[in-house]
Amino acid sequence: MAFHVHLPGMTMFDTLQVAASMTFTGRMTVVARSKIGRLTLLRGRIVAASVDGVCRVGERLLNARVVSSNDLQSVLDRQQASTGDFPVGLLVSTMGLADAREVRPIVLDQLREACGEILSWDHGSVDLTPDPDLEGLASRTPHVEISGFLLEVAHLEDLRVVTGPEQYGNSPHPDAEASNAADEEDSPDAAEDEAPDHSDTETSSTS
Repeated sequence: MAFHVHLPGMTMFDTLQVAASMTFTGRMTVVARSKIGRLTLLRGRIVAASVDGVCRVGERLLNARVVSSNDLQSVLDRQQASTGDFPVGLLVSTMGLADAREVRPIVLDQLREACGEILSWDHGSVDLTPDPDLEGLASRTPHVEISGFLLEVAHLEDLRVVTGPEQYGNSPHPDAEASNAADEEDSPDAAEDEAPDHSDTETSSTS
């Protein structure tokens, strides 16, 4: 069953909280004035994001020289030819184009920036469309835990109110940074992403 939410009847903060509490798996499309954001969620966690005004994962990997332009084009070609929706970062790793330990922090930075941008939108509409096919994504796919991210955002906003924006700007709370760093440490086994359950499917949510 698909869901439709109209902002500001329900804020983006609340909408993401609902998606997390439902352990929603599917796609969220946000339309706010002239901007569009598309999120891919797996069991209430954000695994891919394409948001107007935010540099995409593929471009970031290219700029960081983690992949070549030919490698990235290969990923995009496979995405277009497939019916699945596997994140670019996961595909780059499982296709053997880059080490997962190089890809992961770049993906996480992009997801967090995209989520932060969407949370700033207070007008528009949200559509949530379930997609059980996404359950085939590997369990170690880089993701943003919605509940933890929203707590971090709320805490940062409280700090801005108390101390003023000059001190904290857009930086995450120090405790959250330490927690994220700990989460991102990969054991030798976790360093390699699991391949998608469906070998013939890739992602349509890209770069």
